[in-house]
Amino acid sequence: MKPIVKMTLAMAAVLFFTSCAAGHNACLKSRMDRHEVRSPAFWQDYRRGNLEDRLHAAPEPLLDYLHLDNRLNGYDTRPQATVADDSFRQDVRQAMAELPGPVREAVKEKLIGIFFVRDLGTTGYTEAVADPQGRPAAGFVVLDVGSLRQTANAWATSRENTVFQNDGEGRLQVTLEEAPNDNSKNAIQFILLHEFGHLVSIGERFHPSWLDEAKPAGAIEDYLFYPLSWRKEKDGSNVSLFEDVFPERRDVRFYGEARLKSPQMADVYRRLAMTNFVSLYGATGPFEDFAESFALYVHSVWMKKPYRVQITQSGRPVFLYESCWDQPRCAAKRAVLEEWFSRFRKP
Repeated sequence: MKPIVKMTLAMAAVLFFTSCAAGHNACLKSRMDRHEVRSPAFWQDYRRGNLEDRLHAAPEPLLDYLHLDNRLNGYDTRPQATVADDSFRQDVRQAMAELPGPVREAVKEKLIGIFFVRDLGTTGYTEAVADPQGRPAAGFVVLDVGSLRQTANAWATSRENTVFQNDGEGRLQVTLEEAPNDNSKNAIQFILLHEFGHLVSIGERFHPSWLDEAKPAGAIEDYLFYPLSWRKEKDGSNVSLFEDVFPERRDVRFYGEARLKSPQMADVYRRLAMTNFVSLYGATGPFEDFAESFALYVHSVWMKKPYRVQITQSGRPVFLYESCWDQPRCAAKRAVLEEWFSRFRKP
């Protein structure tokens, strides 16, 4: 494990004099674009060994970068360094070891390492690193150790509930694992699958690069996944193709201030089922759309695990949302994933 780099007084002074005012997103974006963690040279001592060997405490420059990203996206938390205990590290190793062979092969090509923090503001995070020619080619994954002490179903249910105000008029329960497999190791495994979805998309033609998404390289129609659910506005923003049937999508926000009320839960998932988004989290943007599709395809199709969201009101079940991979609405996305995975050996 590479030791955490201590911040010197000189480094602190540089950060002070180059700090960005609150809400100055252009300044924050510029600092992130020029940050040392976006250079492959910074990571030259990390990308070694098998997947299970690439586990590290987060170095100080990475913590600084994560804080900039949180500020850019409106989150108040400041990530902190932490040391994962042996039990947690073993869960991460086992979660990766159990993944299908093609997933491990795809990830090994691009993973710099997995870094542990606390107070990330979310559960996981992935960022791309460009090669010397400026092309996104690899990436690193960050996990929040403190938020991953839950079982798979408890974590997934907690994440989904952040979208809705807790007013007591509706409840939802997410099932990612059947008993007795509902444990923290399998929570970590699903989170890794989602982050690995972001990772394997780096340098591919699934969607524009998030490093400069307002300026896609080539026509939108040239991307394999993006045009199945999204279009670009003139200002560069991404708009769903399903805004007419799923208008609530614009108010779906995870891990922030909830904009939807719990009595809306059933209608939100009914309308979600009229789209080709595999999950509510996947409906939040094109990058999460692909990452959730990747994760749930591997989880449900290859690993034969469940995905259910049960909505109840006044203690009575009112709607059940389930995996869509055997439904016509998700057929085009399944075809893209299966064609891409054909380059790797079968699971």
